[in-house]
Formats: sequence, structure tokens, C-alpha cells
Amino acid sequence: MAERVLKVVGETPVLVGDTLLTVTTTGGFLSLPFSGVSEADCNWEKALQIADMTLYLGKVNGRNRAYGIARLLVPFEQAMPVLERDITAAINAGMVELVEVPGPQPVDAN
Repeated sequence: MAERVLKVVGETPVLVGDTLLTVTTTGGFLSLPFSGVSEADCNWEKALQIADMTLYLGKVNGRNRAYGIARLLVPFEQAMPVLERDITAAINAGMVELVEVPGPQPVDAN
């Protein structure tokens, strides 16, 4: 789904006045249900917090892409305290499987 959104947005120029502008987007996502973790342990607020952190990964790594966490690679109890405060630390420690979805190459809208 992230790939489709990036493609539609990136390949559809927007008319502003007399000018066509190429627009891209950056996204973050989390696969739900999340790695077999119950909703009681990873409710929608925690899931949204993790997805928001992956969004910022995309912003600092060049934009026009989406990052997501596909699954945990360590037990939930070990990963969640790290995930809740520093997603980069969780990635660097091999606690999660990170997915990157690149957006389309920008095209000249004019």
C-alpha cells in the first residue's frame, strides 16, 4: 500500500496557478497485527507512535520514501522499551525488521 501511495502522489503533478508542480510524500508504517503481539501490549497508540518514528526516518533519509517495521526479531518485552524511545537504536541492535519503500523518481512536471 505504501508503494501505491508514493507512486500515485509522486507521478501526479499538481496545478498551482499556471505551474505544474511535482509533489512527493514520505510515510511511516507498521504491519498490524504487529509481530504476533496482542493489542493489549501494543495498542493503537503505541503502534501509531512507532509508525510516526518510522515516518521521521524517511524524512531524515531523503524523503520520497516510506519506512516501516515489519516484525520484531527479539521478544516483545526486550524490544518495546527501546522502540518506544529510540527506533534507530532498535534497528541498530537488530531488534526489528525495517522495510524501506522508495518513491518514484521525480519527473519534470513542465
